[in-house]
Amino acid sequence: MGKKIRVMSFPHVNDVIPAQAGIHGSPLPEGKHGRPLQFQGRACGDDRVIHKRHSVMINRHGFTLVELMIVLVIISIIAAITTVGALAMKINANEGLTKSTLKSITSACESYSSANGAYPDSFVTLGADYINPALYTSGQKNGYKFTFVAGTAGNAGYTYTVTAVPLSRNAGTNSYCINQTNLILSYAPVGTTVRIITGNGATCPAGGTSIS
Repeated sequence: MGKKIRVMSFPHVNDVIPAQAGIHGSPLPEGKHGRPLQFQGRACGDDRVIHKRHSVMINRHGFTLVELMIVLVIISIIAAITTVGALAMKINANEGLTKSTLKSITSACESYSSANGAYPDSFVTLGADYINPALYTSGQKNGYKFTFVAGTAGNAGYTYTVTAVPLSRNAGTNSYCINQTNLILSYAPVGTTVRIITGNGATCPAGGTSIS
């Protein structure tokens, strides 16, 4: 009997062979249909692809705890600055409107005096024909409390005082007073406390600074 011949066949093209194949000029074995087998191992470009994928995975992890804390601190500082700035703008607006209201009151008193021969004795007497209804109902407007005091005894109908005091330090800083002379006096707060002032129906309290 003749010798049996054992035919060796290479793996299919989808099979994998060791990475040493093809090194130093060794030919790569061919699979079926004469196609070379896949080469086991990474080409030079693969390292760059893997490094790029690794970087993408790191970037997808998001912020660290320290970075988040820094962001929160920055947001808190910006919020505090914004709040303080908004409050200052509100106070300035209230004070400007209050001084304008005081001037309007003296104009109303002059108009009332021309029509009736004497100054009014209260906001209620002036009424809606002369002043804003808020003044003779609640006495409050633009964060301030307005108080009208008419002249007494020999000054009745000839003098008056109107004071405006902030309802809180968040509403206004200074207190104000005006009388029949149409001169506004300003009174600074005492420390962090609103300065409470009261007119006597003829003159404003001492210690005020003329602002108009």
